[in-house]
Amino acid sequence: MVAGGRAQPGRRRLPPVADRCRCGVAQSPPSAAWRSPDQDRRSSGRRLTAVLLALAASLSWGVGDFIGGFKTRRLGAFAVLFVSQPPTLLLIAAIVIIRGVPIAPGPWIVAGVVAGLVGLVGLSAAYRGMAIGVVSVVSTIAATGPVVPIIVGLLLGERPSVLQFGGIVVTLAG
Repeated sequence: MVAGGRAQPGRRRLPPVADRCRCGVAQSPPSAAWRSPDQDRRSSGRRLTAVLLALAASLSWGVGDFIGGFKTRRLGAFAVLFVSQPPTLLLIAAIVIIRGVPIAPGPWIVAGVVAGLVGLVGLSAAYRGMAIGVVSVVSTIAATGPVVPIIVGLLLGERPSVLQFGGIVVTLAG
């Protein structure tokens, strides 16, 4: 951070918004001023894996949303959520137990609960929208959700490459 009005050696200042909110973003050397904090450690293989995982997530969410929206027309949003969400929680709990993931108490638990609840509200809104509206229109509008983390990432100092930025624009444009 800043000591006596000057930046400490070997550390870069956070963007003004991140500096004010003290978001706990890891800082990297000044030479990496326009890269994410751990980008220097990523190999091209890991970047490809990240892209493949993102594509798998997109396909999974698309199929899940289609099935959920389709079933919501007959059963209602709350019935579909009641049937679909508990197995997800059980699966995640089993993975945590099997892998021995340590769960230390802390403020992250509250953030996780809030994120889960907000996600549940969004999912129920998307299902209900698909049940009463045109699925292609509702799902396209609901798919603009990534704009929020993109803006937050940019405010926290992440700078996508030109190719990555082009991919973001094409993806959001549909």
